[in-house]
Amino acid sequence: MEGTSKLCIRITEQQPDRMAHVAPVQRIPPEILSEIFLQCVDTDDHTLAHAGRILSPFLFGKICSRWRSVSLSTPRLWASFNLTLYQRRQSKVTVARTTLMAKNWLARAGACSLSISFASYLDSQISLQPLIQVFVLHCDRWRDINFSLPQSEIMHLSPARNCMPRLQRLVFSLRSDLLSGTEAIDTFEYAPQLHSLDLTNMVPSSFKVPYYQLKHSDLRGRGADGILQFLSLTSNLETCKIAPMTSDLHRPPVLLPNLRSIDMTIRGDLSNFFDRLLLPKLRELHVTLWNVPWTAVPQFISLISRGSLEKLTFYSNPTNRHPYDGDMIKVLQAVPSIVQLELIGSTPQCMTKLFLAQFTCHQQSNDADPPMILPMLRSITVDYTASFFDILAFADAIQSRMVDGTGQSALEAVSGACLKTVQIRCFPPFEAKTSESLGSIGLSRLQQLQNLGVDLSIIYGRNGCGEFTKL
Repeated sequence: MEGTSKLCIRITEQQPDRMAHVAPVQRIPPEILSEIFLQCVDTDDHTLAHAGRILSPFLFGKICSRWRSVSLSTPRLWASFNLTLYQRRQSKVTVARTTLMAKNWLARAGACSLSISFASYLDSQISLQPLIQVFVLHCDRWRDINFSLPQSEIMHLSPARNCMPRLQRLVFSLRSDLLSGTEAIDTFEYAPQLHSLDLTNMVPSSFKVPYYQLKHSDLRGRGADGILQFLSLTSNLETCKIAPMTSDLHRPPVLLPNLRSIDMTIRGDLSNFFDRLLLPKLRELHVTLWNVPWTAVPQFISLISRGSLEKLTFYSNPTNRHPYDGDMIKVLQAVPSIVQLELIGSTPQCMTKLFLAQFTCHQQSNDADPPMILPMLRSITVDYTASFFDILAFADAIQSRMVDGTGQSALEAVSGACLKTVQIRCFPPFEAKTSESLGSIGLSRLQQLQNLGVDLSIIYGRNGCGEFTKL
């Protein structure tokens, strides 16, 4: 019996060495294992749907003691915290457990800058003060903050005032509007590195931040008047997203001397809104035309012609019959500086014979006439549907703008530019189940273009709704 016990002890002692030979992962150095862990998780989005749910990086600690030790000694694994609390039974217990979890989680992040996303949909009678206090305890390391809180909990953030030296991005929303007479929130008034702000359901006068510092902002969900009010405070803004509904405005024009990129969703007549924007450095514009006619074309042209636009992306939802070819031609004639064009969704319906005639570089003997639109274009992306445009005519127009056998295109000789990249995305028409086919003749013609030197790619796919998918 004694001999058996000694044998068991020897086997147990030798087990780690045996496992090292059986499982090579056991020989991976801790620093390499740590990097593998970081690659396996999205350190910007650790989502915890409710307290007690075990997700990465907790998952690594449940494999073995070595993995647990490595995960606990990797602060970057714990530098992002994402939590949403929903109303349930025993919500008070949930808050208590969540507070303890948050305390341990953020402590493991060491000196790393923190990204915290927290939203609460609990009954307003349940206090979040203990949990918010845990967040505030680490406010000197806040970098990216996303808070959606009941109005009654805002006061608990006040100790963080003047203590956010690393804060760069802030997303903030209240579950109810500020009441009349309520003092403005000034917790984030002093944040020396803050450059990005998304403020939901609140007007600038009710929320104090250094607006002059902002370079990026998401203003979707605001009316045209609210957008202009916000923009008038952000003279250093470089990029923004907007989706105004109406434009019955009486505000003075807003000059944004540094704005270079706008993502704009058009849901109505924005004639007055376009007239009130002055964007001399606009370089990139993404337009989404959503279930509305495109009526403010002259004002839109006036807006984009004031800058030197280099990239235009235009998306129209699949059931929309706009834009028309004549309108798109006028727009592109107004911005000859465009080098990259993306016509996606149902937008390629504008690529009629009239459009392609304007797009083509016509050559007669040794002379070439530059196209009437897009003389500087180098890259184009289109969503293909057979009913929208003729793929063979499109290919001919593309070839007219390419480099020829001499190493120079006719267009390049005239304008100094030639088309180099073409992407065709084949997605299903609205409510169809299969992608559009280019057909053997179309594919053969496109292959010829590829052989001639253009960087041409064809993508097939669809999303769950049968709509054109934005890549």
